[in-house]
Amino acid sequence: MEKKYDSWFDLKILQPSLESLHQHNNIEIIYIMEGSLSVKVGEECYLMDKDDVIVINANHEHALTESKGSLVCTIDVDVDMLADAMGHAYVTFWCNTVADKNKDHRCIRKSIGDLIMAYSVNMEYLSFKKKSLFFELLDCMENQYVIKSKSKLEMVADDYTLKEILRYINDNYQNKITLTEIAEMAYMNQSTFSRYFKKQVGVNFLEYLNGLRLQKALDDLLNTSNNLTRISLDNGFTNPSMFSKAFKAAYNMPPSEYKRLKKENKVNVSEGNADRNHSRYIEDITRFVNEHEKHSDEHVFVREVTVDTNDYTSYRKVWNKAINIGAASELLSAKLQQHLRILKESLGFSYVRIFNIFSHEMMIREPGEKKTLNFELMNNVLDFVVSNNMKPIFELGSKPKRVLYSADSALYEEAPEVFFQSEEEAQWVLKKFMQHICLRYGIEETEQWIFEVWFDARQYKGNGEGKYFRMFDSISESIRSYVPKVKIGGCGLELGNAFKPFIHEWISYQYKPDFISIVAFPYKRTLPGYLPKIHGTERSTDFHFFKNELRKRKQQLKESGLGEIGIYLTEWNLSLSDRNYFHDTCGKACLMLMNMIDLLDEIEMGIYWGGSDLNIRAYDTSQMLFGGHGLLSKDALPKPSYYALYFLQRLGQYMVDSGEGYVVTTDGNGNYSILLYNYKKLSWNYYMKEEYEILPSEMPKLFENVDSTGINIELKHMNTGEYIVKTYEIGTSKGSVFDEWREMGESDALNISDLEYLKGICVPHVKVRRQVADQGCMIIHEELDAHDIKFIQIIRNSRDFER
Repeated sequence: MEKKYDSWFDLKILQPSLESLHQHNNIEIIYIMEGSLSVKVGEECYLMDKDDVIVINANHEHALTESKGSLVCTIDVDVDMLADAMGHAYVTFWCNTVADKNKDHRCIRKSIGDLIMAYSVNMEYLSFKKKSLFFELLDCMENQYVIKSKSKLEMVADDYTLKEILRYINDNYQNKITLTEIAEMAYMNQSTFSRYFKKQVGVNFLEYLNGLRLQKALDDLLNTSNNLTRISLDNGFTNPSMFSKAFKAAYNMPPSEYKRLKKENKVNVSEGNADRNHSRYIEDITRFVNEHEKHSDEHVFVREVTVDTNDYTSYRKVWNKAINIGAASELLSAKLQQHLRILKESLGFSYVRIFNIFSHEMMIREPGEKKTLNFELMNNVLDFVVSNNMKPIFELGSKPKRVLYSADSALYEEAPEVFFQSEEEAQWVLKKFMQHICLRYGIEETEQWIFEVWFDARQYKGNGEGKYFRMFDSISESIRSYVPKVKIGGCGLELGNAFKPFIHEWISYQYKPDFISIVAFPYKRTLPGYLPKIHGTERSTDFHFFKNELRKRKQQLKESGLGEIGIYLTEWNLSLSDRNYFHDTCGKACLMLMNMIDLLDEIEMGIYWGGSDLNIRAYDTSQMLFGGHGLLSKDALPKPSYYALYFLQRLGQYMVDSGEGYVVTTDGNGNYSILLYNYKKLSWNYYMKEEYEILPSEMPKLFENVDSTGINIELKHMNTGEYIVKTYEIGTSKGSVFDEWREMGESDALNISDLEYLKGICVPHVKVRRQVADQGCMIIHEELDAHDIKFIQIIRNSRDFER
């Protein structure tokens, strides 16, 4: 018979009694309302204080070992019903606010607090409000804390087998059950079944059976007048002696003594004391409810920051030096040139990274032709770049043309061209190219350009590393014979991929790279080797993937004797997919900011992938937005990620301070710039779906929470006087093209007037005020909704300071 939703969970508020190690079939959530509580989970002990939460998974041994004035809320959740609802056989959670202090746990604390508030009105009546709050709690747990260890296909057989076995044991625990009998039910021999059961449940078969019998017997002991013989036989123990022995091992006293003490605790409390204890219990609950209600009204967690404006240092603006624009042939398009011009003028890029410069589309020569070279189309590309005060970064490899649904599937993909039939042919063309650009643009200009040699494992087979290093030497010699001071680097390997076995050989070759190029996307290759195959990838859930992986690479470079060489992230983004609506959102922009601030001291250049959605159009891109990775939409509408880089570009020359969600800079002349961003971690909802399957309407569910936040930044040691404070804000309700497009019904039938309207409103909202630095101190208070970005300029009022 199916269980009703009413029996899915059971909430209790109690002053806990101490207990020995035990386990039960349900998931138990322990939340501390007042005081402190020591909890043992398996072999680990945790001291829980007020607002701490620990989730005990089904059949995991645990015990409450010490309590100091604690008031505890426990919520039991039916694990079978939860597993059925989620479509997974084994639902496991990792939620431990004591052990995992770096995670944002506000969601689960608020959900439990809201449930307690609802229960405080009437503990007995299960209202629809209570049910809805319970499901909100489960939604929070699924988004933030669930761990699904097996795929659905892998779990079908185990799901059925284990559930049937546990159901049989739970229904027949009072009868004689043998290991042989249960093993036969699973069609296994005894030893195989014992290992299987221990692995899946966490304890061996006999421990589970005796623990279940003991749990049922304890309930009878405390809540019935049955004697020990009756309790023993009713709960599967063959005689009272066996029951007493098992009980004493678990609770350190005979069952009769345990029952006597419990009874005396109830009897020996005088009526007056009982009233006072009950009154104190009600007071504690009332105080908690009042505090939670007050906190719920405030909504905003406020961070306090104090900054000494006299303490500032230089830093590198690694994010606005270059942008990826695509293949050289694509830059022949007037529309893409327009997009690049917009990016250059507003974001201040000095370099544009271009690849496939010797492709057949550039018509430099006929295949195999060694006499005549035609650089006319290349001149068109480079003339545009140079005339707009940019410099090229040439990626000399042959990159495949592809549009990706995800890291593991492509909408389309063309094999990379083979530009040259031999190293000699490549060297000859490259020398002619260098000769041409030096004559056309001059040595002084071209020595500021950058060349990158990509390690393409498809080309360098066999002794790939050695062949690549010899090619790098050959290319370096050809280029430097014309422009000795030009920068040449490589190798373009991916973060999360093999690196050290490759890099340590480079030191023994003639030409060392001027920089190490790295491709940076938050994925890990599950296949060995350097080849960036589309298959065999998994998304990394490491929130600081770029920083953590780069530090490993820097250490490996140091160990290989190349530690002094700078790192260029020549391609970086938060997703490889070209059909991921996450690219279009403010949530993506905030996470970009967090990662770029993370990398300030780690790299010399971070080149975003990529500039425009024009390069990744196909038959499925009739909509204005389609999840492309560009900073600009195909109609040149700036996305939130564009404004993330726009605000970064406008920061001051010197770093004053940075921390969680904020950056403070100065120009050194008493003016300041502050960048604030309320970023949110991606939740399991994001990682459990293919990137291209996520719908625009699902964006709010991709993050651990959507809480607002506040910040008070105290700027000390400023010049006393009046300042003009300008605030520029982008958020889900302020200038986001994604959210405005959704308000228009995600239409694919927008006309020119609609696009012009969007261009007019998809800009930062601006506020201007005057604020005085009193006695050299100013406090900037701001509140940010989820995914909000604010750029604040604090400019001295010249008239005030002149006086």
